[in-house]
Amino acid sequence: MVKISLGTPTPILYGRPLTERTHATDYAKPTGELGPVLVILDHSKLPAGTLNDFQSWNQGTAGASPTTSAGNLFHALVLRPTGTAGELTVIDTSSELEVPTPTVDTGEVETYSVPAVTVQKDDVIGFYDQGVPLDTDVPANGDTLSTPASGDSTMATNVGPAKDSTVKLGASGYRWRW
Repeated sequence: MVKISLGTPTPILYGRPLTERTHATDYAKPTGELGPVLVILDHSKLPAGTLNDFQSWNQGTAGASPTTSAGNLFHALVLRPTGTAGELTVIDTSSELEVPTPTVDTGEVETYSVPAVTVQKDDVIGFYDQGVPLDTDVPANGDTLSTPASGDSTMATNVGPAKDSTVKLGASGYRWRW
């Protein structure tokens, strides 16, 4: 979920509802380590405006994951479709963010402030690594998950896609797609 300022006094929320998901986190690596996972919320198109923060559900229950969201690391992303199926340009990527321990056992909304990012109509949000709850088994509006995924095309290191780079789902660096 992101807040987009459209020039109106109150920012408007876009993205999926901030509620419990099937998986509290991806779990390619232990908690606290970067995992080779890219998730794109391609069913949540953004309007033109300014993005000032990201929000996620900090899931206090594991669901189908072995752990909760807390302690996991991720990078928030803004991506722009290029017009070629499965290909997006990284418009912005956050610094490494850590999901805190929730103050409510079942979970709560977390807000991560980022420097203002200008977005265009139909840009999408995503995240690299672990800690943000996701659904991959929802046919109509499930998240697109790519793993193993790395901005390093040799796959020798777990690094998120860099700003201004192109992500090609199904190609080297972003091999699997669900």
